[in-house]
Amino acid sequence: MILKILYLLEFFLYLKIEYMLQLSKFPFKTLKTLPKVSDNRSTSLLLQGGYIRQAMSGAYEFLPMGHRVIQKISEVIREEMDLA
Repeated sequence: MILKILYLLEFFLYLKIEYMLQLSKFPFKTLKTLPKVSDNRSTSLLLQGGYIRQAMSGAYEFLPMGHRVIQKISEVIREEMDLA
């Protein structure tokens, strides 16, 4: 009985991992090619990765993933400044 339960748990864990690995099911969207919006390569990469989006000409908004990255960077900088 316990072996069956363990087998089922392992199977469901496998299904969850397989589901999460599909990019089409991620909560954010990425682009396959670099957008031609900007001549700046870093802006194009951020747009392609789904970290920012263009609100209007020259103005960009952070998407949830980009906002999360900014928060993590701020935490690392704050920790390093506190240690110094």
